[in-house]
Amino acid sequence: MKKIKILIVEDEPDISEAIEYRLGKEGYATAISPDGEEALELVKTGLPDLVIL
Repeated sequence: MKKIKILIVEDEPDISEAIEYRLGKEGYATAISPDGEEALELVKTGLPDLVIL
């Protein structure tokens, strides 16, 4: 089964790390971006299945 890719866009490191930790425990592949500009670059390199803003 394909792992669902989730991009987390959050400028507060504590919040983004907590979300990443929980989603990782549930088996999701995650990436974190601290701002919209970097998020757009990440989307260009590999389209995520879900973006959390």
